Amino acid sequence: MNKTDKDLQQDQRISVKNLKIPSIESQISFIINTGDILGVLFEKEKKKKQLANFCKTLTTENEDTRGNITIKGINVTSKRRGISQVEWRYQSHSDEYFFNKKLERDHKINQKRVKSVLKGLRKFCKKHKQKVENLQGRKLFLQTMHLDQHEKNKIRELTDSEYLRVLIALKILQNEADVILMEVPEELFGNLELQEFKRIIRDLGRIYKISFILVASREYLADCDHILNLTATRKRKKSTASRIESLLSTIPQMGEEILKVEINDGSTADVESLRAFTDAVIIETQENESFTIFPEKDIDKTITDIFRVIGKKVYNFKRVKPSLTEYLVFMEQN
Repeated sequence: MNKTDKDLQQDQRISVKNLKIPSIESQISFIINTGDILGVLFEKEKKKKQLANFCKTLTTENEDTRGNITIKGINVTSKRRGISQVEWRYQSHSDEYFFNKKLERDHKINQKRVKSVLKGLRKFCKKHKQKVENLQGRKLFLQTMHLDQHEKNKIRELTDSEYLRVLIALKILQNEADVILMEVPEELFGNLELQEFKRIIRDLGRIYKISFILVASREYLADCDHILNLTATRKRKKSTASRIESLLSTIPQMGEEILKVEINDGSTADVESLRAFTDAVIIETQENESFTIFPEKDIDKTITDIFRVIGKKVYNFKRVKPSLTEYLVFMEQN
């Protein structure tokens, strides 16, 4: 029986529908294509517990799971397969002069060489129809992971970012994972290492159609294909993932422009006057001093109103396109 275009399209998707996760008030739904990156945001105060429950629900076999999880057209709700979590822990080293975070290493593989640890590479290459005999498939995977120069290194000789890449590679090879779920250890990365990490997961999606579900800060998730916002879930029955452009379109003025205003010698009275005489949502980013303003109607009229009310105190004023950070601040306040 030939598959329809709709069936073929569903075979390239990861779908979660009406999933109930302990400690998260709303049901979770999202659909992403294979190779996409889904960013997940939690409330800071509840992150540890919610993250643990989120990962456990998505990766652990449980016949009592409420909701549906489908990967490439196969329902894996009661019998998990295809989703693997990359787990890591910091081992802190500190003294009175500095604090440096390091990843805790797995003592079982610490003395082994990268080449001997990455088992299952032949089977993985065969699955993706890449040549193994002349090592093209092996070389491509190691280059994609930026590990091709470290095959002969022992695990203990790797930097923390290199070690993290080994952990990701192990999940892909040993668990045959279609989806990698992980929290991003942002404190581990300098800017160059962070950019390298982003390139690697993009390449894994492009070449091998491996999807990532990443938990990280607002700034990092701005590069993701979809965002699942699990902050303030008590305010809604369902939480769904959206592309950033769609999220921005839900704020006033379709997210086209917002205003950034800073004033000198501000007071509570100034803020109250702004709220009273301006058709806008006003969020204080620094008490009585700086504001992010979301015009609800005509932005030019809003600007006129601002200068009419507090014009003499304004020393910095910008019209900008909103980012994911501004959207989340807006949602948290409303």
